[in-house]
Amino acid sequence: MRSNMDRLPLAVLALIGLALPGLASTASAPAAATVAAQGLAVELPAGWHGRAYESASGLLVAQAASFPLPDARNDDLATTSQRHIARDGILMVVLRWPEPPPAGQRYERPAAILPLQIRPRDFASFACGIVAPATAMRSALVEGRLLQVFVFFGSDTPGDEEVKRANAVLAGILIT
Repeated sequence: MRSNMDRLPLAVLALIGLALPGLASTASAPAAATVAAQGLAVELPAGWHGRAYESASGLLVAQAASFPLPDARNDDLATTSQRHIARDGILMVVLRWPEPPPAGQRYERPAAILPLQIRPRDFASFACGIVAPATAMRSALVEGRLLQVFVFFGSDTPGDEEVKRANAVLAGILIT
């Protein structure tokens, strides 16, 4: 016959098993991958694709998309990738400038802290290099450097869910 002390390990394991699902649902999912280039990184969720590099001018560029990125060289604004966005697709470009912004450069004041999120007022029409149906853009001073974030949507009227998906990825921007 088993004593209560013999049953204690089984009871502890049963309690741990009951607690684990609750713990897992409150924790955030780890990044599936991270793309990085000398001080700028973006954590990508599962199913996302990305790349990061330093341009010839010293600009740090990170691109992330909910679809496979086409091979494109010297395409900092991802114009080639914008042409491949499906209706429910999202493409992001993060630019970190190498020097403090020049006088007269427009960016948010006071300096912003991460994570940056896109807001309704960030949606605008752009003429140069933008072919996506809808675009949101923010320029902010982060840790003394100008950070520009472009979020391109495959739909001309992205809904709340698409904006939430984009903001979840923007939360993975890291300045290292």
